[in-house]
Amino acid sequence: MKLNNKIAFFFPILLIALQTLSSCKKDGQDGQGPEGTSISVRLLGQSTMEARAKGPSLSTGTTLASSSTMERTLHRGYTGTAVMLDGRHYLDVRVVPVTPEGSAAMPASNGNPVTGPGSRASAVSKTSALAPNTAYQVVIYRNNKFVQQRTFSANGNNKPFSGLEPGGGYRVISYSFGNQTVSPVGTSEELAATGPSVPVGDDDRFMYFSTGTFSLAAGSDNPIDILLDNKIAEISAVQLNVASESVPGNIVYIREVKIESNISGSANLHSGTLSYPQDKELKGIPFPANSNGRTVTSSNTGPIKIGLQAAQAAANLLIGSITIGSVTKNDLKVPLPLTQGTRYRIELNIREFTSDGIQIGDLIWAPGNLKAERTNGSWSYGFHSSQENYSANESGGDYWMAGKEIPGRSHTDMNYPFSRYGDYPSGDPCRLVSPEWRTPGDSDFRKLMAGASYMGNPGIPGKYGKNNVSGRYFGTVELKEAPTDPAQQSRYLFLPFTGNFVNYNTGRQTVEGANYWSTNVQGAENYSTLHVRPSYSSLGGWWKVELNPIRCVRDAK
Repeated sequence: MKLNNKIAFFFPILLIALQTLSSCKKDGQDGQGPEGTSISVRLLGQSTMEARAKGPSLSTGTTLASSSTMERTLHRGYTGTAVMLDGRHYLDVRVVPVTPEGSAAMPASNGNPVTGPGSRASAVSKTSALAPNTAYQVVIYRNNKFVQQRTFSANGNNKPFSGLEPGGGYRVISYSFGNQTVSPVGTSEELAATGPSVPVGDDDRFMYFSTGTFSLAAGSDNPIDILLDNKIAEISAVQLNVASESVPGNIVYIREVKIESNISGSANLHSGTLSYPQDKELKGIPFPANSNGRTVTSSNTGPIKIGLQAAQAAANLLIGSITIGSVTKNDLKVPLPLTQGTRYRIELNIREFTSDGIQIGDLIWAPGNLKAERTNGSWSYGFHSSQENYSANESGGDYWMAGKEIPGRSHTDMNYPFSRYGDYPSGDPCRLVSPEWRTPGDSDFRKLMAGASYMGNPGIPGKYGKNNVSGRYFGTVELKEAPTDPAQQSRYLFLPFTGNFVNYNTGRQTVEGANYWSTNVQGAENYSTLHVRPSYSSLGGWWKVELNPIRCVRDAK
């Protein structure tokens, strides 16, 4: 009887101790549940932005000015202040996405059954490994209530979360600051649109992952692949290049180069979005003290982190002074269009305005059709060297969808271009040659059509150049017939009959004629074009996804 009395006395004490131990473990380690019900995690790394950085190298076409300033639309709709270097030169700013070193094809999945919002495993093609000992936090919620959390290391042993209750309503969130420390989340706050949040410092690389809600089966392990999505933009390098032979002398120095960034903020763990106060800071970009060449590159030893308030936003690049030869320009401001999570190389290219062309009245028309070439991931823009030149296929880079900066349809399924039209960056490709050029509007074409005519129709049909290319001449009313002397032909605007690429057809239509794009929109699906044919010229609409040439124009000064 004494033994039974002792058991009766100690049993309640033992039960209370076990309950206390269980509740203590629940805060940061294992919870209660059937043996074997667990979640194991595998870190794939951080997602690169290669798959998300669509389109050409982002070119703002920004110019440097000495006295007056002008507003112009930058790439992807951003607007900023641009100034000219002098009457002949401007600063062409290219914002080029680059893949971080060490990026590799994404590892094969371990059978992850969880692919909810925020899981990037099926959305990107490459990953970049986290540095050794980089800490990342993994938090488990159920029905928006905290369950467990643990800090892992990028090269550590990821012990599974065990002792979980089976059933639905689970969600896993992970985050990292790109260093060896990570702030745990508060255990009492529920997961909601308002939070919880964690602080993000000025130089943190905040990375985020979230599953959708999912269920756990009793007695089974549920593997989850974690691919952290970087939310901070980065500048790997800034390079100044004198790309015009008409600029005398070498670069002497570039000083006081800074870029705007939001100051310390917070990250919402429900959505992964960043919030910052209104104030901004200027982060310095160092350059060598002296230079004596045509190119100079910033000397920063690591990427410069830029906090952006929105997924896409503009950050101002400020340049205190540039000295090239004996010329110095001060206090330059260049808006850069950036995207969260993307690493960029900034190219500052001093170029010469392209001003050669054919003047008719108060307009100067480009000396050839617009073309673009892609080299090492960057697009360059210019004109054909002769008015008779055009490509026999779209790979030549001189056929365009309306209102788009990239030529051709090489990034779409040729049979379904309309569904992919929005994937192409919108803008005026003529301005990417240099800022004074533009795609003609209907008013520009009407001025052209008011000049030379043949049998009551604007323009004069004829041949051009040594290959006798067919097309239509335009000039003042004094032009009465198509010139046959090659020396005279180049004095007039000649629009060759290039043909076009119609929808659902990968081959060029070789019928005589051409449609030259205008900037005027006609309804939801059409843009205006100048139709040039052997027997007439007229303005009319054309489906925007079909490929046509462009002849750029600028105002005569």
